[in-house]
Amino acid sequence: MSRPIRVFVLDNCLCGPVTGRGEAEWIWRCMIAGFGTPSQPQHQHTVNGSSTITNNLVCLISSITLDMDVYQYSPLPKDRSEFRLVRLLPGFSSAEIEIEILHAARSSRYEALSYAWGAPDKTDVALVRGQVNPTKPVKPLSPSKLDSFLKLSSQKEPSLPRTMIRITHNLAVALRHLRDEKNPRDLWIDALCINQDDLVERSAEVLEMGSIYSRAERVVVWIGPSSEDTGLALTTLRAIASGLYLGDDGFLVHRPDCWGLSLETDFEALKSKRPNWFAIRNLLRREWFSRLWVLQEVGLATNATLYAGKHNIDWKIFVIALEWLWGILGKLNELIQDLQINDFAENSIHAFIHLSKNFQRMERPTLSDLLNITSYVHCSDPRDRLYAIRDLTRPEDRKYIVPDYSISVENSFRDYALRRFQSLRDAGLLEFCLPRNTSSELLLPSWIPDFSLTDRPAPMFPFHTSGFSEFFGVATNESLTVQAVKVATIKSLFTLFNPGDTNLEVLKACKSWETSFISSIYTGGSKFEAFIDVILLGIRGEVLPERGESFLYLEDCKTILGTSEANLESDYMRRRETYFVRSARTNLRSRVFFRTLEGFFGVCPESANHGDLVAVVLGFHLPLVIRPVQHQGRPCYRIVGPCYMPGAMHTEALLGQLPAGWEVSYRLQRGGYRPVIFAQGNMSTQEDPRLPLPPGWRYRYGSFNAPRITEPAALEDMLPQFFENEETKEKTWFDPRLTPEALRDRGIDVQELVFV
Repeated sequence: MSRPIRVFVLDNCLCGPVTGRGEAEWIWRCMIAGFGTPSQPQHQHTVNGSSTITNNLVCLISSITLDMDVYQYSPLPKDRSEFRLVRLLPGFSSAEIEIEILHAARSSRYEALSYAWGAPDKTDVALVRGQVNPTKPVKPLSPSKLDSFLKLSSQKEPSLPRTMIRITHNLAVALRHLRDEKNPRDLWIDALCINQDDLVERSAEVLEMGSIYSRAERVVVWIGPSSEDTGLALTTLRAIASGLYLGDDGFLVHRPDCWGLSLETDFEALKSKRPNWFAIRNLLRREWFSRLWVLQEVGLATNATLYAGKHNIDWKIFVIALEWLWGILGKLNELIQDLQINDFAENSIHAFIHLSKNFQRMERPTLSDLLNITSYVHCSDPRDRLYAIRDLTRPEDRKYIVPDYSISVENSFRDYALRRFQSLRDAGLLEFCLPRNTSSELLLPSWIPDFSLTDRPAPMFPFHTSGFSEFFGVATNESLTVQAVKVATIKSLFTLFNPGDTNLEVLKACKSWETSFISSIYTGGSKFEAFIDVILLGIRGEVLPERGESFLYLEDCKTILGTSEANLESDYMRRRETYFVRSARTNLRSRVFFRTLEGFFGVCPESANHGDLVAVVLGFHLPLVIRPVQHQGRPCYRIVGPCYMPGAMHTEALLGQLPAGWEVSYRLQRGGYRPVIFAQGNMSTQEDPRLPLPPGWRYRYGSFNAPRITEPAALEDMLPQFFENEETKEKTWFDPRLTPEALRDRGIDVQELVFV
């Protein structure tokens, strides 16, 4: 039974509760029909020739409190055959929000809303009409003439809203902008279609969110109302993208008439568009771009449109324009000093570009890639660091993420890590093991990543530190036991420059690098080359030749640091110099240089101490800094974090240095395969030249079911490499030279280390 509607009006025009049902209904209908909300009156009306509502009177209404029943969710079927949809009923922009919440088959047609929740307080109200059969059309509730209201108000059983549901202000603004004046609109909206108070349902529906957004006819990306420069921003982005498209290799291709191409070489024209760049900057600073869940919502969409008020742009066009902008960002910030668009690699925009490109090319990122690119994106619940990216990752990663909002954050992270270590036997999670920062209160062992951390150092490429060795980790609730080789002991730590130093000061510090490493030795090649690799975390054009245009080459670095006679004044080299400084700042953030007792040098987490060890863990792709501790009366270790140390990045600790004249590079193949290429002169192979395979073992290529005996001659045709024992017919992806037993037989001190 409906309760009285209390209407409060200022200036003594009307005060106190309105208890007459007919009068209350009439006032209510005037409001929801578009004649004006209390703050937005539109007309003057006369009722039965006696009662008049004037603009001034309605203007004075300051608030209306609806003492109505709160909407109660009915449970979804346990077989997940249905989900909820919100039918947004038509109305004018000023009218109250009226919806229906329907149970529908998952094959229903609908749009999915992507928006930023904003402040968590539910300050607004949506009115929920009783559930109707979703196959029947909904009659518009808002007549256009006053006599229609009078007729409705005189009905014995008027079709009034029965219940209410509280919503956030951001959602209320979105619904008012997105509803049609004449036709209903079926939407999936997470805040309304999932009973947020039911933790069991919430956990279950999170499992379905990826398919919900991928099946939607369109994802409606709502970033907020328009501002005075929104139209200019979207028009500019649309013009940029009109001359570009994404090539098969994932790189942008310019059309002959590309406006962006002319801007890249005409800096005066670039500078003259100052208002355009500020408009784009303002657009990208909106809250939506910093929210973690929206990455999945647009990443899985087959069709998406971004809305800002009444302005809109196709999502694919939007992303192409952003990628072009990323390439010119350094020059823009240099030309327009107060523009200050942050490097996309240091904010969430990089994640949007990366995911959109991957899914357009039908490639899913690894969990490591996702955790790295989402480190700058925010979420209110730390558990969502995993849950919100679950459907974006590959099936082998996805199945270990089991959403459960009824358990603590610590248990959520612990359960996931245990499932990975015990079932997948994958050491990749060690990359994310870093010391807890002061803002984290989670109590976790050092070998369980704190996924809530958002200030991680820049990610490192998955190198070949332990070769194709198997991970022999044994995980319990308290510890992780691994097989590892201790390589070095840290004797000193230092920095080359401070975060606040100017670009010129950073360059000056890097040019004086040799004085900092004068006592260091490096037997794997040029010490200068090793220093450059430390600054660039090992990624140069020579190391990833197929993507070389995206990275610096060694010769570029020699020119920048003054060891080459090349012309630094060219536009090309000025851009290369800017890239070098930016890389140094990004890669060394939260990291420090170290030297070891054995003569190695590199970079490691800034929390490292003198006496920490550098170890190579079998099955893990990076050297790991670890700290000896006593735990329950026995010697154990705490993980400090991964490091980059030349001389240990390409299995040197297990197989020794490469023979003279040999070099290592990597290729990025479709499907995520990253073959390691050993090259000498014009010869390239995946077969490691340092040590022959044990007797009876042979290299094989392709798949276990249809192996190839010889590897393809062309680099672009490289197939996954595995190993086969000709006598036992055993096939394995793991190198038989790198088992703990084989390594110990060759005198390598493989130890069992316990991480706590």
